[in-house]
Amino acid sequence: MQSSNVCAAMFRPPALKTDGQSTRPDCLPEGTRIRLDPGLDLGRLELTPAERMVAEALQRYGAYIMDVSGSPLSISFERDNAAAPGTVGSTYSAAGLQWDYDGMPNIPWKKLRVLR
Repeated sequence: MQSSNVCAAMFRPPALKTDGQSTRPDCLPEGTRIRLDPGLDLGRLELTPAERMVAEALQRYGAYIMDVSGSPLSISFERDNAAAPGTVGSTYSAAGLQWDYDGMPNIPWKKLRVLR
């Protein structure tokens, strides 16, 4: 995951450094592990296939802050090598993703937790 609020002078393993510039007290060090609340019942939410996949992965495994982005929080995916230029490809479009900046608005982002 990436964030526009990555700490300027702090990082955590597994990160080896930071390229963050935030000095806010709520900044996220690179290497921070984030997890979606495991008590959240995803079956009760109306999620697209892509949102469900991301939400389940965030609940089960979590994700690491690994870079700086222009948005408060974003997730990277592997590029579909079969995708035509300027498209996300059939795999991602079938899952409901619009592009690499899809907001996935039905995931309850406020239920993320920072792990130790």
